[in-house]
Amino acid sequence: MVTQLDLPLPSSPLLGFIATGATLSDLPSNTGSDSQACAYQGLELGIDAITLLWSGDSNILEVTNALANIIFDFTTSTERKIGILWNRCYRGTLGCLYMQRDTADGMCHRLSLSGGALSLLPVPLIHRWMQSVRETESLRCSRIDIRCDDYGDRIRYTDVLAALEAGNFSGFISATCIRNFGSDGWTFNLGSRESEHYMRIYNKEAESGGEKKCRRVESEFKGDKAAYIFDAIAANDSCGAGLLGSWLLGKFDFIVKDEKNLDRCKRLEWYQQFIDELAIIPQVAIVERVKSSVERKMLWIRKQVSKSLALIRRATGEAGYNDYIEEVLLYGRSKIHRFEDILCAEYLTCHNMDVPI
Repeated sequence: MVTQLDLPLPSSPLLGFIATGATLSDLPSNTGSDSQACAYQGLELGIDAITLLWSGDSNILEVTNALANIIFDFTTSTERKIGILWNRCYRGTLGCLYMQRDTADGMCHRLSLSGGALSLLPVPLIHRWMQSVRETESLRCSRIDIRCDDYGDRIRYTDVLAALEAGNFSGFISATCIRNFGSDGWTFNLGSRESEHYMRIYNKEAESGGEKKCRRVESEFKGDKAAYIFDAIAANDSCGAGLLGSWLLGKFDFIVKDEKNLDRCKRLEWYQQFIDELAIIPQVAIVERVKSSVERKMLWIRKQVSKSLALIRRATGEAGYNDYIEEVLLYGRSKIHRFEDILCAEYLTCHNMDVPI
């Protein structure tokens, strides 16, 4: 079944003038706080990507349709396959991606809006959309990117490179520098792409072929941090440069490491100036990690391993499957640590079962 984003426009006032059927030509001009980016002293901040996951029925597609209609106005092609809908923005980059699949837990949905798609929309509109979908019971944001475009030459290649070579940074362990986008192109990748916070600093002018004459600082948040920041932004009454800027940098810092206590080290002058002109106090997403338990391990096995186990059972038959499981259990027992014995004892006690001696 193909789900198309062609539902009736919602009447919710949260979507403002878009709900009346406005087109891109009706959007505010690219100046001030109502522009596609939140402008502040030659710095422009915006939301560069959002991915949402949810299950069951909701009105997310309905309220997103207002955004999608405008994005589709500037599309070179819209393509559909079973359970998938996507389009491409004016420069051929991915715009929207919607996918659905039927699982044991019901219908699961995935909606991704790229930077190319979101750049067509003013930040206040994106913010109102975030507010309108955040109450969905099963909604979870799995990724959100926040960007800052520097048109004032505050972020220089030589300054960042010198800081990294001298080890004058904190909040991330490793960094790489790539020369790309031609002779003037460069990208610094800070931290691990697999972590929940990953940052890029690059020459946007070279990457855009001269279309945007700026350097870009971009943070990519995933997992629990993405969910936390999405909710924190949506919970605010408004979304301006200060709010986005406060989450942009997170714990990433450039400092003079002349003290063992990093909190007492001074920031590098160019980075302190960047923060001062943003007029922000960097915020860090404090995510409370859920304590490991037998129940969580059982849930993980069901979500991640059950399909593979069913396939092995079908392929090997009952006898072969039982032999395989016994072999896996024997190997697993040799890997159990003492703290996992404590998890087992806690589970047995909680369920009024005897703890084996």
